[in-house]
Amino acid sequence: QTQKDIARNLGQLVLDRHTIYLYADVLDSPDVCWENPEVDPLYKLVGNFLELSPRVDLLNKRVEVVRELLSLLSDELKSKHASRLEEIIIYLIALEIVLNLIKDIVPLVWETVAQSVKHQGKAAV
Repeated sequence: QTQKDIARNLGQLVLDRHTIYLYADVLDSPDVCWENPEVDPLYKLVGNFLELSPRVDLLNKRVEVVRELLSLLSDELKSKHASRLEEIIIYLIALEIVLNLIKDIVPLVWETVAQSVKHQGKAAV
């Protein structure tokens, strides 16, 4: 996956987590329980029977694990990108060294060749 895909997944995970929290209010007593206190024990009994609280906790833990995994993947991609940039910088420095060597060596070689031609010309006369 690319960094953009991971960011999209993290954003979707945040949206899903907020949706879960919106629907996780099943752990709170609804208005009907406040209006009719005799219904509240029944609501809590049904909540305990359906194991709502442990299920919400488990869901939150799973969402957190997915978030951590996406975060690790994002960090890995950032590290790979940084390594690639370092390699590019090293290649550019090497290229600059080679170009400077060529710039310094070519005039010396040209001068040596010119002197050699002069010597050969004098020897032929």
